[in-house]
Amino acid sequence: MRTTRNVSWIALLLACAACTRPAAVEEGGCPYLPQFIELRPKLAGLPPAKAAAALQAYSATHENPQACEATEIDRLLGDLEKQLFVLVSGEQRLAAQVVFRCNQFDSQSARCDSPMADGTSHPLSFGIQPLPGPAGPNLQFQSEQPGAELIGIYQIALGDALDGKAATSLGNVSPVAVPASSQDSALIAIYRTTGPWRYRKVVWYF
Repeated sequence: MRTTRNVSWIALLLACAACTRPAAVEEGGCPYLPQFIELRPKLAGLPPAKAAAALQAYSATHENPQACEATEIDRLLGDLEKQLFVLVSGEQRLAAQVVFRCNQFDSQSARCDSPMADGTSHPLSFGIQPLPGPAGPNLQFQSEQPGAELIGIYQIALGDALDGKAATSLGNVSPVAVPASSQDSALIAIYRTTGPWRYRKVVWYF
């Protein structure tokens, strides 16, 4: 009788412990955490920099074992952060076409390695079309990302990027002169940033 009673108490304690953990909420085929479900609609009412900061803070303090939530956070951050980096060419202001986040950066290849793949060499997979050629020889890189520091500017032909070849360094000072042979290429700005990810790789295609 005592053994049965002990087993019943243990089962009750385990059940109560499980109740204290937030249950995942299935949405669109992904079991998001309830905190993420609550946060996501609030982002639309925030300026891009504050919305991105809120997502970063969430990512640093919550871990969903289901990778689909991390993928969605990466997508949302990408959409927000494209608005925070601008390439200025004469009177043109070109928002970033894609932003990658990583903690490891290779200064030779300009690769940004993280759990999310660096897709610089595959712009079409992101639905990205090339921009018209830069209007002027001197391009300025502007950032509204808090704490972002420009540490490198690169150019690479898409064919070379596919082959894993080194990118051409254009220094780390804005404005910068871009070589005339810029067709079918990617212009890359690398920023050292704060938060869960140490670097941002910002890309424009021409």
